[in-house]
Amino acid sequence: MQGGLSYDAEHLTGGFDLAGEAISVRLGEQPLTGRLGLQLPIAELDVEGGAVDVSGTRFDLEAAAPGEAQPLTTSLALPVARFHSPLAWRELDDDALLDGETPWQAELELRGHVANLGVLDPFLTDLFNGRGLALQGGGRLDGTLQVRDGQPLPGSRLDVHSEALGARFLGFHARGDGRAHLVLRPGEPDPEASMELVFGEVDLTRLSDGHRLFQAEHLALAATARASPQATPPATAEIEWRGARIPDVSVLDAYLPPTALLRLHGGRAASDGELVIAGERAQGRATLTGDAIRGRLLQEAFDGELDVSLVLRDLHPARQHLDLSGSRLTLNAATNGGEPLRTQLAVRQARLQGGFDWPASEAPRRPLSGTLRLDGLLDRLGFLNAFLPDEHGLAIQGGGRLSADLHFADGEAMPGSQLRVHSERLGARFLHYEAFGDGSLIVTVNDPGAEFSLSLPRFGLRRQAGEGALIEGRLLNIHSRARHFDLPEGLRELSTRIDLPHLAAADLAALNAYLPQGGAIELLGGQARLATHLQLEGMRASGRLTLHAPDARLALHEQTLEGALHLETRLADGDLESLDFDVSGSRLSLDGVRLADAGGSLSHGWWARLELPEGRMRWERPLELDAQLELAMRDSGLLVNLLVDAAREQRWLRERLTLGEVRGEARVMLNDDTVRLENLAVQAGTRLELLANLALRDSQLAGRAFARYGPLRLGIELDGERRRWQLRNARSWYASGQPASELTLPDSGTWFERLEVQAE
Repeated sequence: MQGGLSYDAEHLTGGFDLAGEAISVRLGEQPLTGRLGLQLPIAELDVEGGAVDVSGTRFDLEAAAPGEAQPLTTSLALPVARFHSPLAWRELDDDALLDGETPWQAELELRGHVANLGVLDPFLTDLFNGRGLALQGGGRLDGTLQVRDGQPLPGSRLDVHSEALGARFLGFHARGDGRAHLVLRPGEPDPEASMELVFGEVDLTRLSDGHRLFQAEHLALAATARASPQATPPATAEIEWRGARIPDVSVLDAYLPPTALLRLHGGRAASDGELVIAGERAQGRATLTGDAIRGRLLQEAFDGELDVSLVLRDLHPARQHLDLSGSRLTLNAATNGGEPLRTQLAVRQARLQGGFDWPASEAPRRPLSGTLRLDGLLDRLGFLNAFLPDEHGLAIQGGGRLSADLHFADGEAMPGSQLRVHSERLGARFLHYEAFGDGSLIVTVNDPGAEFSLSLPRFGLRRQAGEGALIEGRLLNIHSRARHFDLPEGLRELSTRIDLPHLAAADLAALNAYLPQGGAIELLGGQARLATHLQLEGMRASGRLTLHAPDARLALHEQTLEGALHLETRLADGDLESLDFDVSGSRLSLDGVRLADAGGSLSHGWWARLELPEGRMRWERPLELDAQLELAMRDSGLLVNLLVDAAREQRWLRERLTLGEVRGEARVMLNDDTVRLENLAVQAGTRLELLANLALRDSQLAGRAFARYGPLRLGIELDGERRRWQLRNARSWYASGQPASELTLPDSGTWFERLEVQAE
């Protein structure tokens, strides 16, 4: 060290030069060891007036951190460096200095290069209300600092430029080629601190977990706040990014509420945007586009092109307030199953409060309130099924135009809230059926409860998971009223009416799946009109089903019938879990029938009336039925042909037993592959009596019958194609037989037993 001082009338002048090797210093929080050079000219040191002027000071340091070979170079020049205290220095003591209460003033100008910009942190941390601004890396400095009473004054400024500038602010870390500009402007009661950070190519990472958010061509941050740690007015910040490349969009999922309709799982995307933060509030806009984005939208997983335009009109996490009005989303992707998924959503209004777990809010979640209005085109409407209960099997599928006008208060959807869907490919499931067509869906919230209305003017109907032909129909209406509706439980305690007034089956044979398998009873053809009306209350059901086929063709054992068929089924006391119904009062009629037996005999104009005064049916495929049957027929020919073999030698017997205007009753039972008639009793006045217990499966007829015609008494044993006649004590012989419900039939033949093999 070398230098000199001159003292004259309480004033010192002179200067010092300090140079050294292996000097240990601390630059900011970083300990360093290396070469130091200091030029300290003392233009004036007024001991009495408490002033010092060291303008022209230079500081040079070339040093390395412990364990590092590459030294850091710092070179600073202070063209202006003046300090003043109103108290004479000789009056100061250490206690006053330690208390920090000694008033002082300073005027500094500095230029140069700093290896570690962290030395500025003590001056920057408190400028933005404790937001934690910190600079990193090395760079060029140019600044002016004016201080009074220990506080910076308006006009103070600092410019930093670095090719490797690092900045920590608002929970993020930015690093790249950039510059920083800080300035103090006049303000009341404290000066206003302004900061501007501008980066070229920059990496932005999240401090909480170190995950990279994006790399951007341009990132700018401007912030203002009162330059006092005690300042109460909130700081403001503006963030702008352009040409951002997000390597993994899943990092954005942390900023979405857990119940958000959109989740991001992976993929690269591009983004532009701007965000303005004022205290605890934020607003701005951002775009997100990518062609290989994986995620979930409205509970449907997707992989494809996503384009989001987010308009953030207001975000206040502390108050749990969010306004996304004007936002848009477009998705062209594929589902996990490979089906295309196209969705467009336009948010006309979205002003919400509460309802989510807000990341920046320490307050407990508030009940959802606010307004949500949106329009869109959706390929998947299945997300609506989350609000529909399982009890009536109601479900929606397909896609279409959606319009929602929803209002919430205290976690409840308010009366008047409505959701509308119109689709050219709307699918509706109910009970075990599904319908497809052009139609509309409306959900309206009432007080109390809600209403669900679905209408398909034209549609095709089939059983769920079935591959059979569709039954064409018109004017399907499903109207449900829920006694209770809440979020997220949806509709509860439903009362549903299902109307299918116009159904057209092009071929009656399509309904054979509801009849016992094996051909005992078979629908051969003909067109039919059907109508169904069902009322569902909770897990109970009632209604009616009608079928009219003017040219029906059907087969019963070895007989065919052609004519008009009309069925009226009354459904009561239904259990939706088992699909078991009371069908008492149901009727079937046949008119103008052409009846033909296996021998070719014909009968024209035949008719029959069948009624079930009591019975239950299980609405499955095939139907299961156990009912009392009352019947009336033009003649007994149909029943006689079942009992008597069609061989020519029995024709005389069939002719004797075939009489007109017969009436009777029986117990009829249908199950998977068997038709049973138990205690069949038919009379034609006093001339004819037919009794039978029969079971029919796979064209195999078994059982016993008794016939009385005048003085003739005849018992008949039926075993497949064989007939055995009983003439002695025929009635008592018949009475000793088994009822139809206990008859045993051979099992249906398997495919192997029916396989025909010919030796070569």
